[in-house]
Amino acid sequence: MEKSGDRAHVESRPYASQADEDIKDQGQAPSGRYTNMLEEAVTEGNNHQHVLKLAHGLIKYAKYHNILPRLDEIVASACSLTAKYTNSKRRQAIEAASKLICSELFEPKVQINQCLFFPSQDNEREIIRYLRYADKYCYIALYTITNSKLARVLYTLFTEGVDVRIITDDETTGAKGCDIQNLANAGIPIRNDNNMQARMHHKFIVIDDELLMNGSFNWTVTAVKYNNENIVVTSDPKLIGNFKKEFLRLWDMYEDGALSSNGEVDRDLIEYQRNNSRGHGHYKKNGSYNAWNHYSRHLD
Repeated sequence: MEKSGDRAHVESRPYASQADEDIKDQGQAPSGRYTNMLEEAVTEGNNHQHVLKLAHGLIKYAKYHNILPRLDEIVASACSLTAKYTNSKRRQAIEAASKLICSELFEPKVQINQCLFFPSQDNEREIIRYLRYADKYCYIALYTITNSKLARVLYTLFTEGVDVRIITDDETTGAKGCDIQNLANAGIPIRNDNNMQARMHHKFIVIDDELLMNGSFNWTVTAVKYNNENIVVTSDPKLIGNFKKEFLRLWDMYEDGALSSNGEVDRDLIEYQRNNSRGHGHYKKNGSYNAWNHYSRHLD
């Protein structure tokens, strides 16, 4: 049993018995009794391994349902929990769970060379995770966007101050189900090639001079559910620089293809933004995200 200042974790709890079962594909649903997943995992966990198992399940659920926590709340909880618990083993569990959550939900891998293959809804969620990494800019060159789930993420980034720009093809802009005009109406700068004789057929995204996503994948529901598609994700600086240069070249070239806005923001975009905005939960060090380093400075 843990000493003063720590909650005893020997009693039987319904939540703990459920978490000990094999976690399903969608992960462990939060109980709703806690502010965030870190607080829940640490409070409900009986020991170090149980805390991590709960954290894994809650992370998996958050990814599966695309309901991600705010980074500033996780950092604040890590600090308050560390102050609350005096037991060294419990503090080690807090540290391990905090690192796990920050690594899985807020940081890309240090060196990224990843292949995403479709059809796959799991890899659609991986795209969203990478998009949410954007802090400075997110430059997108795509033939079309009819996947509203991905479009909503772009609007949320835009409202958070990220420089979101989109280059697309003029033929698809007014097509039924296309999200391009909705995003333009919401204020996101968008330009098309304004050329019916050719296609703007790129499919790449450059993020913060740190990430490149490139491949055959168009942002459509069909591509996620049915098509054989691919995306290569890399942090290679040379490739990122080359694609950024190409994007900016096309951006200048397509100045006459800028889309106008009617100032009306789609209700679905607003609702998603309200529920998923990261607020001011960005913590950067040496030019890249490192939420854990921010948290660790508050431990002493």
